[in-house]
Amino acid sequence: MDEPLMPYRAEDYAVTHHVLDSSIVIGRAPYPLQVQASKVAHYYNNAFEKVADNIDAILAMPFTSPRFIPSPALSDL
Repeated sequence: MDEPLMPYRAEDYAVTHHVLDSSIVIGRAPYPLQVQASKVAHYYNNAFEKVADNIDAILAMPFTSPRFIPSPALSDL
């Protein structure tokens, strides 16, 4: 018989919470950034720099709800 799971206590994972709260994830699970060619990482870096350099203008823009564009079915590729 399996033992019951211990109750989750956030205070037991303070470091994990800090890492998750202060990190972002780039890329989807099958294509994480850390396994991409360095050229791809440079493109991401350039994009982040462009956003950071223009953050005031970006935050001053009116909000527009994003449009949902469905991905093509694999059979269409």
